[in-house]
Amino acid sequence: MNLVSAVVTIGLVATVTVGGIQYIGADTEARVKLTSSTDAGFQALDSAFRSRQAAGLASPTAAGWEADLFPSFGNRPTPPTNLSWSFGVDRTGTWFCLSGTPKDQITKPALERLKARYLDGYYAVSDACGAGAAQAGRVAATYWIVKTATTTPTTTTPKATSPAPTTPATGG
Repeated sequence: MNLVSAVVTIGLVATVTVGGIQYIGADTEARVKLTSSTDAGFQALDSAFRSRQAAGLASPTAAGWEADLFPSFGNRPTPPTNLSWSFGVDRTGTWFCLSGTPKDQITKPALERLKARYLDGYYAVSDACGAGAAQAGRVAATYWIVKTATTTPTTTTPKATSPAPTTPATGG
């Protein structure tokens, strides 16, 4: 009986060693590729926009942004499958957006992973670009290049401070 247990144990150890245990989900590679290509795309768009500004030219128009930026100020990034790039200006600011109707379940989680890479409030994932109306079934990742202040700054009165404590003089 010990011989049978030993053979089964060796077989199990060999299977785990050679075959490995799959701790990584099947869609992880696709999600990482989508996240990386989206981040690279936003960086390329940001770079082209800033290069145009540095050249002293006006901000691109929503209708002609691609012709205004590419190829003069960079290379247009290729969007992931079933998604497209757009540019807009609205009450929230000036933004680039990657949006579409994905046919898979990994697109939205992959885009949400990018939130950690951008300043708070400058990147959002929803179902519409910028401040656009919601569109069921769509996913949109918006990256604001220029964010419009949404709240009016308040004036604060400095708090009264007490004078610094004094230490008694010591005679010597």
